[in-house]
Amino acid sequence: MQVTQSTEMGSARLLHSSIDYSCEKQWAIGCHDSKTRLFSTEGIETTTLSCAAPVRKVRFSPSFSQLATASASLQLWDVRTPATPTAELPIPTPARSMEWHDTYLAVTDRSRQLQVYDTRKGSSPVLQIPDQGAECVVWHENYLIMGDDRGTLHVWNTPSFDKVWQLAAHTGGIYAAYATQDHFVTGGADTTVLFWDAPTMTCIQSATPQQQPPRRTKYISSIAGSNGHIAVAGPDPGIDVFQGTQLVGTVPSKPAEEVAFHGPLLACVSLEPGPVMVHKLSFDSSSN
Repeated sequence: MQVTQSTEMGSARLLHSSIDYSCEKQWAIGCHDSKTRLFSTEGIETTTLSCAAPVRKVRFSPSFSQLATASASLQLWDVRTPATPTAELPIPTPARSMEWHDTYLAVTDRSRQLQVYDTRKGSSPVLQIPDQGAECVVWHENYLIMGDDRGTLHVWNTPSFDKVWQLAAHTGGIYAAYATQDHFVTGGADTTVLFWDAPTMTCIQSATPQQQPPRRTKYISSIAGSNGHIAVAGPDPGIDVFQGTQLVGTVPSKPAEEVAFHGPLLACVSLEPGPVMVHKLSFDSSSN
């Protein structure tokens, strides 16, 4: 794996918090100045959304031209006509994690509640879990998967939201998760990356600091993927890149708040004020 090009996106003076890419060919970047900024694939700013407070998370809907921004509340935007939000949903405290599945929007907040909204049906959550230490959420097909602050995975089936699994997964809190077509990936306080088969909830691969360099000494805060590649990041410098379940390289970076993939483009939001870095990656045939 090689980094063939690195470019900057966004302001060198701002603290950015979150980034996502949409099927409408746009980047969205949440900022601490209470704005969400939309950029073209080439990194040209196209739109600025005025949000209710510093923006903690941004996520595009996979099925519709909708963007969710999490600040003092959850605001939904139609990115084709983004002058004002189309809806506003309540959250008790700022968001920690947020993910879409069709019209469902799941969010965990700093009070470690999990709330799931059906955005077609108003502002009342269809699932609310206030007391299980919710840290992160991810959807895999019809499964809603939540990682908690004790290292446990909780799994619900949709649309009934019956709980179907609960199992000990990590030795510390689970702060990040990402779903591929075939499996999902988790990481957190124990710095271990686990690859899971969703239908059976069995661990199919473990990548620990002792088994595969580079060594992470703090925690994993963000996992993203594209085209069979997985990026893993946190407050340790460098972004680990996996192909399948195998580590294929590390992208030099500052400590990261969040990463996002689009094709060969890997975007990184730093924990420090400064622009979002976008790295173009090349994978040689020996890593395929």
